Amino acid sequence: MLKDGGTLGSMVGGLVLIGLVAGLAAYLCSLDYRRTVAVSETRREECLAIAADLHDFVAHHVTTILVPPGS
Repeated sequence: MLKDGGTLGSMVGGLVLIGLVAGLAAYLCSLDYRRTVAVSETRREECLAIAADLHDFVAHHVTTILVPPGS
C-alpha cells in the first residue's frame, strides 16, 4: 500500500504531533480543573472563617448587652 518511506514517516510524525498536542491539552485541562477546585476550597474556607469571626463578635456583644460588666 505505502511504498514510499517518506509518506510513512510523515504520517508517523503527524500522529506523534497529534498525540503531543492532545497530551498537552489534557495536561492544561487538568491544571485548570485543579486551579478551579483550589479556588473553590479557598473561598469556602475564607467564608467559614469570616462567618466564625462574625458569630464570635456578635455573640460577645449580645452577651455584654444581656449581662452588664461587673455583674
